[in-house]
Amino acid sequence: MSSIGHPPMRIRYKPQGAPVTSLWITHSDVYDNEFNKTDIRINKDDTGYYIKVPGFDENYKYDFVYTIYDLTGHYIQQSVTLETKSKSILSSPVTFVPSITVERNRYINGLDSNGKSLEAMQWILDVKTTIPTTNSIKHFYVRFRKSTETYYTKRFELDISKIPSERIWTSGSSIVYTLRISGFDPKTRYYFKVDAVNDFGNMSKSSNEVEFVTPVGDKSNPEQVNLKFIRKATTSSGTSQVQFGLMKPSEPTLDFVLFHTIHTTSTNKPSSIWQYTTKNYISADRINKYWASGVDTINIAIKSDATKYHSCVFMWRDSAFNYSAPYLKTLTNTSTGLSQLLSETENEEDNVLVLQ
Repeated sequence: MSSIGHPPMRIRYKPQGAPVTSLWITHSDVYDNEFNKTDIRINKDDTGYYIKVPGFDENYKYDFVYTIYDLTGHYIQQSVTLETKSKSILSSPVTFVPSITVERNRYINGLDSNGKSLEAMQWILDVKTTIPTTNSIKHFYVRFRKSTETYYTKRFELDISKIPSERIWTSGSSIVYTLRISGFDPKTRYYFKVDAVNDFGNMSKSSNEVEFVTPVGDKSNPEQVNLKFIRKATTSSGTSQVQFGLMKPSEPTLDFVLFHTIHTTSTNKPSSIWQYTTKNYISADRINKYWASGVDTINIAIKSDATKYHSCVFMWRDSAFNYSAPYLKTLTNTSTGLSQLLSETENEEDNVLVLQ
């Protein structure tokens, strides 16, 4: 017994609408509600400590309350409701053991399209899980721990029906699922296991354990955008545009980002660039097709309104969603094309991309 007069942990459970059963737990023994020692043993595996409690009826909902007390009698509680299955269902075990490998997918640390931090994403990993071809598996539990941790106390639960079809393929009599999970710190050693769970809630034995060390994550910002020219202009068809010449960056894997907004006065634009009304993203793969022709400048246009102000933000974005320092430009409602030019040698009709 502890100094508070009773064991430090208590589990209470009952069928809904029925009397409560209590168990008291110490570090080594389990007692009933009258503090009589029971035959229930405290077990240990790689997930931590657990007990097996008999006597539950099939097809019942049970309410559980788990309470932990400190030395002063203060406590915290956690509640959960579980429903037992029928005995016939429980006779359908998962007889195979999954096999896994782990690969890195990508690192994300920067910002989303609204300027909110993606720091929680960190390394995204692909856990490739191979099982026999079967229709009975409904979930995977991906368990993981750091090298500094002893037990597998963390897990992701993935519903097979929500795994995209491009991450599932058949290989002979087996099927391979790519389980994509995120939130792994850079430069950290992790260990992984996977359990397969069938539609009756029965679980396979854990897969092979895989060790994986995440690489260093890229947290640096890309170079700033350089423009050869920028101007407001009207095409021969009468369309008002903002036109600019985008110069080739030194890094070949950057996405081009353009935010812009049209406003009636010089001051009534959004206070944050992330609130600009129109956002365009051009992938590195797409924009590199234009650089491949040997040019060092791509002419790009966006629709505008000659009677209003037009503010633009130009940025590069790398694969980790780190953005370059923004290059900002506001074109007035009265300026001519020539007064806005950084270079006056570009033909306004030669735009290779026209964006919204």
